[in-house]
Amino acid sequence: MLENLHQEHLGAAQRTGSSRDTAGVSGPISSGAACSRGVRCPGPAGGGDSKCPLHDESWKCSSLVNKEACPNIWPAPFPLTSMSGKTSVPPLRALTMRRRIYISLVMQEQWLAASSDGLTCQHLLVSLRQRHGVAVLLVLLLCASLFRVYNGSFNSPSRDTNGTHIRQHEHLQRPTEASVSLAKPHPPVLQGYSGIIDHKPLRMHCHTCALVTSSGHLIGGGRGKEIDQAECVIRMNDAPTARGYAHDVGRRTSLRVIAHSSMQRVLRSRHELLNASQDTVFIFWGPSNYMRRDGKGLVYNNLRLMNQVLPKLRVYIISWQKMLQFDELFKKETGKDRRISNSWLSTGWFTMTIALELCDRINVYGMVAPDFCREPQHQSVPYHYYEPRGPDECAMYISHERERRGSHHRFITEKRVFANWARTFDIHFYQPDWSPPPLPANRTLERTTPAAPQKT
Repeated sequence: MLENLHQEHLGAAQRTGSSRDTAGVSGPISSGAACSRGVRCPGPAGGGDSKCPLHDESWKCSSLVNKEACPNIWPAPFPLTSMSGKTSVPPLRALTMRRRIYISLVMQEQWLAASSDGLTCQHLLVSLRQRHGVAVLLVLLLCASLFRVYNGSFNSPSRDTNGTHIRQHEHLQRPTEASVSLAKPHPPVLQGYSGIIDHKPLRMHCHTCALVTSSGHLIGGGRGKEIDQAECVIRMNDAPTARGYAHDVGRRTSLRVIAHSSMQRVLRSRHELLNASQDTVFIFWGPSNYMRRDGKGLVYNNLRLMNQVLPKLRVYIISWQKMLQFDELFKKETGKDRRISNSWLSTGWFTMTIALELCDRINVYGMVAPDFCREPQHQSVPYHYYEPRGPDECAMYISHERERRGSHHRFITEKRVFANWARTFDIHFYQPDWSPPPLPANRTLERTTPAAPQKT
């Protein structure tokens, strides 16, 4: 299409009678007319000395040249050359529509040809440089990502190993805390011991227990720190830990087993035994008529009142069914019926039996061997360490063992049962230190396992 327009334009230039578009032409002027911006033309004689302005508002000519003044301008082949050597075109308003299209296409073609080696190449270089920079940036980001992934995978095993070593070191530094935390999440339920208020069963378990008696043998032994190192410390009745006794008997109390006959003494020492023992478990035992829950049980009513005044106390009582089990256990171990012999089980019996249900290992402090009082040179100590002027311990044991009337305990008989249990269970005696002698061969065949209470 461009070639057709070019041929048509050349043909129109060769026709002498061609009329020009006179739009905007005011009239002929001489060939020497001057413009503010001139174009070198061939002139009428072809000398090229005349100046002929073109009708363009941007050039601000004072007059227009006619065809006779510049015969080669209207219509002349384009492009024309100005005095500055730049390509110029006549005003598009003086041309026909087809010539305008031709001029526009020629200008585009010349611009493309001129800029293909210049601006286009520069833009291409800039674009290539930008793309090269983006590519380099992407490569650097990819390398950084791969380095981080590799570094993380390389260091993670070492971090895990270091963390494992640290945890193992902390675990080795605190073995006692770890064992306690593993033992206390879900303590077992001990049946037969119910709360005085909510009637819930007792939940408690200890790996090591220090069962501290009330014997005068504890005085002067200096076992207080050793006793307090046990996980649980078990005491009986109103045995104190203050008033200078802590060096020999310790300070801590985890469980206190109290007879119905000692309740008044415990209440009199409530500031020492109750107020300062918020974490201690108290287990009271007594005859069934004293523990009735229908409002007629004297001990039970007092315990409820005490627990209402001190609601943080953990007070439990032994059910009458459990009391029957204790009686049956004594009969199986001794062959004697407690009720027929008109005797009462001692607080020591209840305490040792409860400890067998509660503890894995029992260290008993202050309990003598069954035959201790028969020795001619036995040591004379008070029955209670906190009653230095009280009755002699062996005198108390022997009198109760021989008594056939009234309320009495079978202390020595009970200690024979305890010695027999120590042959089977993890029970040890200290202050005085002793161990039960081995059974004769014939008795070993008769019974190898005592009928101790089963843990529930």
